[in-house]
Amino acid sequence: MSGASLWMEEAEGALPLWKPIEGPRRERTVIVGAGLAGLGLAQSLRARGEDPIVVDAVGPGHGASGRNAGFVLRTHVSAYPALRAAIGADRAATLLDLAHDTHARIARYGLTSEHRASGSLMLAAAGDAADARVLREARQLLQQDGVRADITDVPPGLAGFDFAVVLADDGEVHPGRLVASLASGVRGGVLDVRSVDWIGRRVVGDAGIIEADRIVLATNARLGELAPALLSTVT
Repeated sequence: MSGASLWMEEAEGALPLWKPIEGPRRERTVIVGAGLAGLGLAQSLRARGEDPIVVDAVGPGHGASGRNAGFVLRTHVSAYPALRAAIGADRAATLLDLAHDTHARIARYGLTSEHRASGSLMLAAAGDAADARVLREARQLLQQDGVRADITDVPPGLAGFDFAVVLADDGEVHPGRLVASLASGVRGGVLDVRSVDWIGRRVVGDAGIIEADRIVLATNARLGELAPALLSTVT
């Protein structure tokens, strides 16, 4: 698998091999992008009795979803005080709850995705008063918002840090095997999507066109390319 990440190479045997989509066809729901978001949505729809099709230029997990470090976090600790101040305590708590539910969903894949509830550490740089202040504030706010966050000594062997904030409920996962688990049972095909006709409800690819009642973009960095008007309303 040329140019693939280590995670994708290790999961190669478990990943489904999708065939190219050619010619016009009709679908109820098309999901563009076979990463964690697209495949996760497809599994949720399947649980409701629907049968969406997921299309991707290469196949499951060949973008960012198969190339990340596999951290399963409730939040980014050092960024939490600023986030909470910007969106408010209620919305920040909603994001924490969403992350908690995501943890539970990933844990269901257990052995197949090599999920481990290992916890996480955010370290305060030695002598950096600003860094220490932010982490102490983050720990206090996270505790207020129902997250298990504690201050602990720096583990042996790590130098240059004063203390650590540990989130006991965080974990890790094998990204490639998680993608493979999410792709299991999902109907998918290879299609390099060039444009989306929102008025005509058509996904136009390099070798085929799909007409659909619903089109969902789960393309991460390509969102601006396929839906520039949508992205401009968000920014």
